Order: sequence, then C-alpha cells, then structure tokens
Amino acid sequence: MNLLHLESFYNVAQKKGFSAAADSLDVSKGLVSRHVASLEEAFNTQLFHRTTRSVTLTEAGRHLYEKAEQIFLLAQNAQQQVMDISHQAQGTISFTSPVTLGDRVVQDILPEYRDLCPEVRVQLNFSSSAYDIVNGEQDIALRTTSLLPLDAVARPVGMIRNAMVVSPEYAERHGIPETPLDIHDHECVLQSRHLNWNNWKLSDGERSLDISVSGLVSANRHSTMRKLCLNGFGIASIPYYLIENDLNSGRLIQVLPDYRLAMHELHIVYARQRVIPRKLELFKSLLVKWFQGHPDYLL
Repeated sequence: MNLLHLESFYNVAQKKGFSAAADSLDVSKGLVSRHVASLEEAFNTQLFHRTTRSVTLTEAGRHLYEKAEQIFLLAQNAQQQVMDISHQAQGTISFTSPVTLGDRVVQDILPEYRDLCPEVRVQLNFSSSAYDIVNGEQDIALRTTSLLPLDAVARPVGMIRNAMVVSPEYAERHGIPETPLDIHDHECVLQSRHLNWNNWKLSDGERSLDISVSGLVSANRHSTMRKLCLNGFGIASIPYYLIENDLNSGRLIQVLPDYRLAMHELHIVYARQRVIPRKLELFKSLLVKWFQGHPDYLL
C-alpha cells in the first residue's frame, strides 16, 4: 500500500472533502483524487460516498480510516520518541484554562518552562469555552468541571477553594454574617453565567448547608465580581487564589472563615497518547508542582 495515497485518503476523511484535504496537504485537488482512486482500485471497493454536497465514508472506508489512524499515530509517536531521546523539545504547545486561573498560574510556571523548553512556542488561550482537547484544538487544559471527555486523560488536582469575602466599607455599614443563615439578610454579588453557582454549599466539618444567595448586581467573571466586592456591592464567593493578596492586605475581609465553600472540581486534561511528548510532560509536571506549592488554593 502506498502511504502517500493512504495519507491523502486519511485527510479527505478527516476534512470531509477533497478540496479541504488538498489545502491541508498543500497539493492539488486532482492529485488527492488520483490517490484515492488508486486506493479504491487496489482494494477493488468504493471508499467514499460522494455527492455534490458531502463526502462520507463507506463501510470499507470507515474500516480503512480506523487502520490509517493507528498507522499515523504510530508514526507520530515514533517521531516523538526519537525527538525525546535527543532531548529536543520543539514545536508548539497550546494551553487553555479559565481566564483568571490561567493568568494566575502562567506568571509563575512560564519562566521555568521557557528555561526547560527554550525552542517550544507557547500558545495561551484563556477562555470559559470548552476547547476540544481530544481532537487537538488544545494540547493541555485546566478544567473546572466534572463533565470531562471519556477518551482523554483527566488528572484530578483537587477542589477549587472559594472564600466568602466582603469589603471593610460594606462590613462597617451592614455588619458581617455570624451564621450561614445570616447571609440571607445581606446583599451578595451574583454569578450571571452559571446561576447554580449562586447556591453556596457550606460545610464546617460537622454539617453541610445549601445557601441560595440573592443580590442586585451580578457578573459573569470572578475578576469582575472581585472588583464589585472591593467597591462594597456585597458579599461574594471568589476563588481563594484570586483574593489571597486582598485578604492579606485587609482590602477584603473573609466571612465565616470556619466554613469551607467547595465550588469546582479541577482537572489537568490532555489527549490520550501512547507516548506523551516531552514538551507536554514537562508542562503538566509544572502545573502539578504549582498546585502542590499552593495548598491553600484547594480543598
């Protein structure tokens, strides 16, 4: 079997079209068509259903696509192993994370990563969007959700620790809750993107309480909620990593510090591979090391 022909077939199946495959391979559409025709002739079977609007795999085509995927994965892993043997981490690594968490993490780990992998280009894509890790939209991610792709590696890091905080100005005007039920008597800064996050799950080690909070002001990002809280708009539930300096400086006061407020499961996620590229393994190790060095940020 001609591997160049198989590569053309594989790209047509992936891109769902001959033109897109040709663009991806930087060859002519006619060459891609001839490669696929040669395979179909060699196997004496049709590999694609072709219409004016779509290109889909036949049953034989699906079987060949699965085998081709294994072949090219083995080739990719072999290339990566050779590169790793020579300790030359190269290419690009893309990392995605929720915005405020990503900003906090990379300022610490990126200098060390650049020292370890000086030839690797780093792409940071911080967003609340869930990029497709399995299909290569991003190489590695921090995910604050329990809904994770089944065919990816998801290493649990812990539970993000939130703290209930309020500004000294608000506390002076309205006081501070002494019990969880007292929160109902106070104005709170709400989460507008995830309404279920406005149900605070509090625990003091002996009992657990669900407190549904209310307020007149809401925001879709923790960084904005922090600013609103600093300006006296009410009590807010914010990840500890974002307000640690505010608490230490007195710009914010922690409310009910004896109660734990667990919000999100945190995982390091990356695509399942037989051989993990060195550039990815090092980045993952630095993420793990960073969270181990900041135990106050997790429960």
